[in-house]
Amino acid sequence: MLRNALVLLLTACCLTALAAEPATPEESPAQLWARVQKTLCPLDMTIQKDEIVTSDTNPAIQLRRVEVKFYSQEIEGRKWGHPCVVYMPADPKVYQSPERRGKVVIVGQRSWDGLATGPWRGAFLGNYGEPIAARTGYPTMICPVPGEYDGENGREISIGFLGRFYRSTGRLFDHPHFRIGVPYLRAMDVMAKLMGIDKGDICAVIGGHSKRATPAYIMAAADPRIVGVVYMGNESYWNERHLASPERAVYPPYAQKWVEAKTLYIGSTNEDGYALFDINKVVDLMHPPWTVEMVPNWRHSSQSVVHPMDSMMWIEHCFDGRPSRRSPISPTRTRGRTSSGAAASTARAAARCSAAGSTRRTRSSRRACGTSTTTIRPTGATCTGIPSGWSPWATASGKVT
Repeated sequence: MLRNALVLLLTACCLTALAAEPATPEESPAQLWARVQKTLCPLDMTIQKDEIVTSDTNPAIQLRRVEVKFYSQEIEGRKWGHPCVVYMPADPKVYQSPERRGKVVIVGQRSWDGLATGPWRGAFLGNYGEPIAARTGYPTMICPVPGEYDGENGREISIGFLGRFYRSTGRLFDHPHFRIGVPYLRAMDVMAKLMGIDKGDICAVIGGHSKRATPAYIMAAADPRIVGVVYMGNESYWNERHLASPERAVYPPYAQKWVEAKTLYIGSTNEDGYALFDINKVVDLMHPPWTVEMVPNWRHSSQSVVHPMDSMMWIEHCFDGRPSRRSPISPTRTRGRTSSGAAASTARAAARCSAAGSTRRTRSSRRACGTSTTTIRPTGATCTGIPSGWSPWATASGKVT
């Protein structure tokens, strides 16, 4: 009996000691960023070309076009290079006024056939870079993410090794969601240098598609300079296992508690690689819910006119308070299943587009699938503090589009 009492006493002491042992403090994305910065290579940037060009969007104005390359990080002895193109108004007064100072846009450029600067380059420059700078007056960078290695003829870095690298180090800042996001934060510092301002004055809207989307959102949790995120074409969702894991700080539903940025999701119905309505599972975990735009029947490996146009409107929503509205949603019973009115109308719109062999967006397709959502009001808006001659959404003819 004495032995049993002794065992119970020792057990009680051990449990007390375990209870008194302080828990491992949780690191926020901002703390992870502070740690990873100590491992990064110097922010060496090289301006390869700097010229004044006439805007294609509005030939009445001039833009400064800069080709600049920088290195964001070095992993396993290889530097991640980012040959970027930046457009900004040729007249610095457009973006140096107090109400516009430091506001920039960074779009993570995707690749095609493994080429970071391949055929997709022109589409991103022509659909995002030049039009955003011309229409809004905000300096805009097109930045290849994840980037490319020197000496490989522009081939995009394959991120397959990052999982192995993370497992080998055990450091959460080496998680792919974090490492792929690092170029966004370093790109903001490059923009500060190009504009001749302190990097702390930067205020950014950033965007990325597919594997670039989740890291963009996590960077918004790491750096409060990011005030807006355009999250495109990634309907990967998370379950309780993800949110209870030691990695939860790099998953959006958990990281959202550190995010102040406004988020727009642009996806598509029947997008290859995702089940229909996966976006519902994502948005259900986000509070407040994201703004959602669904393009009917669009391929993952392509972009529609909706992507850049909504991105521009979201930039103005974040920077200038462009109005937004909430779409009404009501349950609809179809073939024994209950779905939202928005989901049903989007499905019908998708079916009409598919039957017609057209990708034309209908009014109903502006609503999200199965969730109450905010959409951007499709009317013109006045950008804050923009000088005369820089009317947003104006074409060469002066008409609002």
